[in-house]
Amino acid sequence: MTLSHTYEGQFGTSLIEEQDIIYREMPRAKETRSHVPAPDHGQKIGSTTVDEIMLFRYSALTFNSHRIHYDRPYTEDVEGYPGLVVHGPLTATLIAEAFRARHPEAKINTYEYRVISPLFCGDEISVFVDRNSDGNSYDVWALSEIGGQAMRGTIMTVE
Repeated sequence: MTLSHTYEGQFGTSLIEEQDIIYREMPRAKETRSHVPAPDHGQKIGSTTVDEIMLFRYSALTFNSHRIHYDRPYTEDVEGYPGLVVHGPLTATLIAEAFRARHPEAKINTYEYRVISPLFCGDEISVFVDRNSDGNSYDVWALSEIGGQAMRGTIMTVE
């Protein structure tokens, strides 16, 4: 499913967001954590631990009422996850904010990302960046506390 949002103000369009959402089948057995190897380059630019309060607030902010973000028994017993699931867009926001803190002069033009594997409440999430040779694009990614790649993306900046 593709979901599009356009944010406009008195000065015109400020942000266009397009999400390609893939829904998974119900699990047949309890999910285990996947481990997608992380790149062996780049620089760590931040880390954070997502707690239940952050998940609740992000759900409220984005009007996301999916129970996997706040109802632990449902998440574990019905969906088969080992804990509350961190929102993909929350992880993307954490990456973008770590990038902006590290590169305050940069103006982000586009930001594309893809969820690789889920992150869970209580995990320490580490954010990495690697500047590409063109000088205006950056590979960014988030790692779970077990070292697996959870999200990867590209940030394009303008001069």
